Amino acid sequence: MLKNFLAVGFSVAVPSTSLLFFFRVRAVFDRDPWIVYFFAILWLAVLVACATPIAAIRVAHIGPTNYCMNVDIMSYADTAVIVPLINDTLIFIAITLRLWYNSSAPRTVKDGVRVVIFGNHLPVFSRAILQDGQVYYL
Repeated sequence: MLKNFLAVGFSVAVPSTSLLFFFRVRAVFDRDPWIVYFFAILWLAVLVACATPIAAIRVAHIGPTNYCMNVDIMSYADTAVIVPLINDTLIFIAITLRLWYNSSAPRTVKDGVRVVIFGNHLPVFSRAILQDGQVYYL
């Protein structure tokens, strides 16, 4: 029972959080529909992958006690972790590069690093998007 509750909670929580990251991509890449479509399909992959723990993990009681433990974990259960990681990484990189490209910084390596890490030469809202994405990703 607890296993099902945890699996369903995971299957709702992770795609919901990734959906917020997708909304950010949608806002930043509004005029580039192919990128938005790509990340929409990737979010659907996150949704499907996060539903796998419901069926991929089997539990059983430990003897006559009320405790249980995992007795079988299917090999595809790791997709629930790998697909969201890939999705979040690609979104973070795409948004960071777009914000860097739109910055007013000179095109030098030193200034590029300052934009990407600290948000220098970015408007306040763009800096907030960058730093919030950094906090989420880290």
